[in-house]
Amino acid sequence: MLPDLELIVKMQGLDLRANELRKEIALLPKQIAEIEKALVAHSRKLEADRASLASNLKERKLKDLEIQSQQAKMAKLKDQMTSAKTNEQFRAFQNEIEFCEKEIRKHEDRVVELLEASGPQDIPQQQIVTHVRAVTSLAPDTRLLHLQTRAARVLEGHERPRRARPARLVLRWSRSA
Repeated sequence: MLPDLELIVKMQGLDLRANELRKEIALLPKQIAEIEKALVAHSRKLEADRASLASNLKERKLKDLEIQSQQAKMAKLKDQMTSAKTNEQFRAFQNEIEFCEKEIRKHEDRVVELLEASGPQDIPQQQIVTHVRAVTSLAPDTRLLHLQTRAARVLEGHERPRRARPARLVLRWSRSA
């Protein structure tokens, strides 16, 4: 009778593990939906950041062009200043050059602000894309099939029951299998 008890205890352990796996399988669609929802949110944020970065870059280029045009205007005024005949003309050129210098400083300050505000640029683009691909690469039905296969192997005794894992780890583990 003792061997029968051992078999019953072993069978009960397998039954408990099978129930755990069934519960885990039942929770998978919900977890997959949550992951997909997070993926959509991250994708939207990524697109918004890319649009913001493109706008920021465009404005920086425009400010750089304005700085170059002001510098060219200053060089032209300095050349013309040498041919000034009166003090009034000389002061007018000086005032115009000072105005150009103020404009250059204003544009340079804006460029610095834009550089500081370009946060999304600091995130490596490939890392974002890689993360998104890792979440979407495995179809939900494939994950479900994998867990069902694992549950069947445990029930048949071909595989030793494993410790229950959080869903996130199960998804990463199942991707590599």
